[in-house]
Amino acid sequence: MLTYAFAESAVEEIVLPKGLYSAGSYAFQKSLVKTADFSSCQSLELGYGCFANCLELKDIRLSDNTKTIHSRTFYDCTFEEIKLPSNLELIREEAFGNCENLRSIVFPETLKKIGNEAFLGCKSLSGEIVFPASVECINYESFRLTNVDKYIVKNPNTEIRFSFVGNDLSKETIVAGYYNSTAEKVAENNELLIFEPLCVPLKKGDVNGDDEINKTDISIMQKYLVRGEKLVEAQSNSADVNGDGVINVFDTISIKRAVTHRKKVCKNAVNYGKI
Repeated sequence: MLTYAFAESAVEEIVLPKGLYSAGSYAFQKSLVKTADFSSCQSLELGYGCFANCLELKDIRLSDNTKTIHSRTFYDCTFEEIKLPSNLELIREEAFGNCENLRSIVFPETLKKIGNEAFLGCKSLSGEIVFPASVECINYESFRLTNVDKYIVKNPNTEIRFSFVGNDLSKETIVAGYYNSTAEKVAENNELLIFEPLCVPLKKGDVNGDDEINKTDISIMQKYLVRGEKLVEAQSNSADVNGDGVINVFDTISIKRAVTHRKKVCKNAVNYGKI
């Protein structure tokens, strides 16, 4: 399909055949299209700004074989929801920028990268946004000027480039992730971001969830016992080494012994002396 093929046209409904492989840049820009169905296309690339400024577009169905949503593809559209392709890998710059009515978004387990300002200005985006473990990079200001309350980052090494913040961030926002992850570091460096550890089952003695039993776990135990610092549920389950329902000095001793002897704490240990 050629560049500007239906730009500024009065066409309202589009159903494209499975043999179509690409729609050119600005193909439907500023048109009156209301419904676009690409679900039967075996493989489809939507060009730069393909549906930019389509203010009547309410229903868009993409092919599950689409791997990239290009820059400004849906910029300034008014739909409230969109189902992303199950094989999507890349969302480029400003792909959904200024989609003020978009209420939620669910990323597939195949997504690898989100470009600069991809969802900038999506003011109706709220609640939780979950980034699957497949996501390697969330670029600059990709969620600025949204109303998201909580970001959940499942990859501890995801590169987060000022993705959730901007000069206008005025409310506390939760960033959930694993201990010692990039999500935790991002939250530590911004006073309006609150880190929330993901509650995952941990092995006994691995209080910080890094899959090792070491001095860091001992330190956390001491801070809990001496200073009264809180533990989340997953940490409490891991800290109760002997399984008696109480976190105390005996559990700390068990962890110290495990570190000293470089042994794993037995998951089913019945007392601190059985490691």
